[in-house]
Amino acid sequence: MDLLFFQPQNSIIIKYSMKKIIALTFAVLTLLIVSSSTYAQDVKRPKLVVGIVVDQMRFDYLYKYYSFYGSGGFKRLMNEGSNFTFAHFNYEVTKTAPGHASIYTGTTPFYHG
Repeated sequence: MDLLFFQPQNSIIIKYSMKKIIALTFAVLTLLIVSSSTYAQDVKRPKLVVGIVVDQMRFDYLYKYYSFYGSGGFKRLMNEGSNFTFAHFNYEVTKTAPGHASIYTGTTPFYHG
C-alpha cells in the first residue's frame, strides 16, 4: 500500500493539491488584511463634548476679561461653543459634586444621588 502512495502519478496530484491549498490560503489572508484595513479607515471618531464648570465664578467675568483670552482657549470656546449665563436649578442649595452631576445629567440629585 505504501508503494501506491509514492507512485509518480500520486505525487503530481499531491503537489497540485498543495499548490491549490497554498494559493487559497494566500488569497484568504490577503482578503482579510485588505478588508480589515478598509474597515479601520471607515471608522469615524465620535464628536467630543467638553463641559467646563467653574465654581463661584460669575458669568460676566467671561466677558469682562475677554480681551485677555488667547485665540485657542476661552475665546474659542465662547465663539464656537455654548455658554450659559444663568445656569440655575430650581432646587435647594447643593454641594459641588451633586451640583455638577445635576448640570451634566439634567436632573436633580433625587435621581442621580
